Amino acid sequence: MSFKKDRQIVLIDEAQREYRLSLDKNINLLSGHHYRLYFRQSDGLDSGDNNYSSTDLLGYEELPVVIENL
Repeated sequence: MSFKKDRQIVLIDEAQREYRLSLDKNINLLSGHHYRLYFRQSDGLDSGDNNYSSTDLLGYEELPVVIENL
């Protein structure tokens, strides 16, 4: 029996579009945090396919929290 080395996550952008992503278990994205992800240009990314693989992910960074004045 082999164990999977990746996990499926769902990212939601500002327009409430969902992106399903398969990431290595060592990549720790936290729920409720904002991230910028960098992907390798691939043929499938412009075709409307919202499924990405960790092999397409070049890197990511957590974005700072923006606090608006009330």
